[in-house]
Amino acid sequence: MSDLHERLLAEVQRRLDAANAYDGSCAGNHRHCGDECEEYQAIHDTIDAIRRYEADLRRLERHHPRLVALCVPVCGRCHPAEPGTGNGLWPCDEVRDLAASLGVEVTDVV
Repeated sequence: MSDLHERLLAEVQRRLDAANAYDGSCAGNHRHCGDECEEYQAIHDTIDAIRRYEADLRRLERHHPRLVALCVPVCGRCHPAEPGTGNGLWPCDEVRDLAASLGVEVTDVV
């Protein structure tokens, strides 16, 4: 498995765990709670976040890296590529978009 795939899985899981653990107890007053609550509330609505991160995990499962001849990384879903949809190499556009939305740096090296 590639480093990018592992980092994306870890980041989505971290965010999903935070969303699932959030109990809403500090709404409107962040002085009494830790940075985790403040960071979470600043960027998430709990129910929408859980749905979004669960969808991200499913997307990563579909768009997993695999190696073909000569150890070339390809996307498990996009390879072989449909005409006009890219080359099927990994990370594919779907994974690049997800990484960008999570602030995870993308490199083309698996």
